[in-house]
Formats: sequence, C-alpha cells, structure tokens
Amino acid sequence: MEVVDAFKWVEELVPGFQLYSRVAPEERYTAVAVFCCADYRKAVEHASLNHWVPALMKNEVGFAQAQFDQWALDAKQAMEKEMKKLEEQGFRCREDPDLKASIETEMLHLKQRTANFLSMQQEMFDVHSVICQDARSDGNCAVYTLLSMISDVKTSVLSEKDVAAFRQNLSSMWKAHSGEPMWQRVWEVLRQHLGSTEDLASYTPESKKPKPNPPFTPDKPGSKRLLPAGFLDEVSSGPDRFLF
Repeated sequence: MEVVDAFKWVEELVPGFQLYSRVAPEERYTAVAVFCCADYRKAVEHASLNHWVPALMKNEVGFAQAQFDQWALDAKQAMEKEMKKLEEQGFRCREDPDLKASIETEMLHLKQRTANFLSMQQEMFDVHSVICQDARSDGNCAVYTLLSMISDVKTSVLSEKDVAAFRQNLSSMWKAHSGEPMWQRVWEVLRQHLGSTEDLASYTPESKKPKPNPPFTPDKPGSKRLLPAGFLDEVSSGPDRFLF
C-alpha cells in the first residue's frame, strides 16, 4: 500500500502536466480512491489491479465503526440479492447440467468475492485507517467511485442512467478542451497506455467547441456522510488526495 497525492500521480503519469488552478483550501476534503483487484484478492503485482472503490479516512468520519459496519452490511446484502437471482436462474435451467454448473460456479465466485472484500475492508480499516465501500465490477467502477465522492452517495444506489449522464458530461468536457495543448498531451499519454496506433496529426478540433455541462463540485466541509442523520459528526476539511 502507498498513499499517493492525486496531483502528483497525474503529473508523474503525464510529464509537463499543469493544472489551471487547484481546489481552494476551504473547499477541500479528503477523497480516497482505492485501486485493487475486481475480486478483492490480494494482488501479487501492480498489473493485476483493475478495480476502483471509494473510501473515507477514518479520522474524518464521526462514528467510523458504524460507517464501517454499514458498508460491510451493504456488501453482504448486495451478495444476497445477487445470489437470489442466480438461484432462480439455476432453478429455471435445472434440466441443463452445464448451465446449472456454470451458475453454481458463479455463485461460488460471488461468495468468495464478498469474503475477500470484507477481509480487505477490515485490513484497510485496521492498518491504513481507511473505510472502504464495495463497488460493482461491471466496467463502471471508476464512475461509481467518482460519483460516490462527488455526490456523497452509496455506490449501490447508482443506476445505469447515472453512469450514462456522467460519461456524457466527461465527453462534453473532453471535447470542449480538445484544442488545448495540455489536454492533447494527456490524450496522447492515455492512448499510449491503451496501445492505440492512430496518428493524431490529422486531427482538427471542431471550430465551434460544444458547451460543457457544469462541472461537478465536491461537497463542502460539514456535509453529512451516508449514514442516517445523527450518526455522523461534521466532516472536517483536509488535503485532497487519493489512495492507490
């Protein structure tokens, strides 16, 4: 485990990257993104990390143990809900041994994934003072993580509509800044990581830039976080950083 400041991480990934401005100190809060394996097993190498989950710093949450217990319960309930769906599928295809065996294997994997999450959550809480939240591993984990941080909601309540709206917002912002050298450099680095070979030299930004959607703004210090009213004290402000 290594705690890495988000700005430093981006600046090391994209040489020469400079932000126009940073978040004002009075508007900062600690946003934590945990980079891990999709099935929450302990990683043996960095390349095996492929999943993001949101988290809070224990010292910034009133009743931290209650928040930990709530997110552990959420993970168990999500597993039970999915297990019920799989059991119903297994019953409907009980005459097909191959399909039934496949569903049973998926159920075993789901149980192990939840057990792995609870183990990781406990270690993060005890050793690193971080409270982790489960996020579905359906290809949108980074979106769930960002929306959870920005909108202060549980990942389990986010819908496909929420994900689509967020992706559209990102698309609009990328297009709006597509002609700026700094963001072209970011795009080039991302493309290199994706292994793209298409030449950017022929790309010409649109003459009329689309108007971006209003940017997301983080919660102001003092917002209540996630548990029912009365459970949490006000969240104190702190440096904005991510955990990888």
